[in-house]
Amino acid sequence: MKEPPPHVEEPPGAPPKRIRTGGRSARVLEQVVAAARDELREHGAIAFSIPRVAKRAGVHVASVYRRWPDVNELIAFTANRYVDQLVPVPDSGSLMGDVSLLLQGTRAFLCDPLGATLVGQAFSLSGEGANRALIRLYWSKRAAAHRAVFERAVARGELHGEVDPEVVVEMLVGPLYIRHFLSQGAISDDYLRTLAERVLAPLLVPRG
Repeated sequence: MKEPPPHVEEPPGAPPKRIRTGGRSARVLEQVVAAARDELREHGAIAFSIPRVAKRAGVHVASVYRRWPDVNELIAFTANRYVDQLVPVPDSGSLMGDVSLLLQGTRAFLCDPLGATLVGQAFSLSGEGANRALIRLYWSKRAAAHRAVFERAVARGELHGEVDPEVVVEMLVGPLYIRHFLSQGAISDDYLRTLAERVLAPLLVPRG
């Protein structure tokens, strides 16, 4: 699903807009991400068009291609921003509270049409080398953020220090993907609570 960058003629003496990362450019970056989200909602991943994204965002198409030469790179970047906003890393003061918020955020992501589109895109790209690296980079970033939840729990004396946070997160969120996409059962509050209790119970430091 690679969309070749078009040859775009620039007006004489007028350089194309560049998407950087600070100040006004940060706002432009967010405009592009918002436009990419709208594009995914309306057209999905298969018909995703960078020229339409650029038009929605009000930036030059060449500027978008300069930062994201491939459609899948822009989709991956958009997914990263979207999940960070929808499923922020919680800090409620307790491990069970944090895990409950993490599971609720993951449920919201999976039940959102855009979230479902992004998950489908990730699965469809998992066999391609460059995209596999992008997906792994995204998950590594999320895993690093999740690690803070478990480090705080260890510091509070709630959790044994030898616990592997990435494995625990996979044990927690993996069933949600299976339930939503495969078994298609309801992800109720009771289900989330039971899941959290069963995964965490063997890992907690006994009280008293």
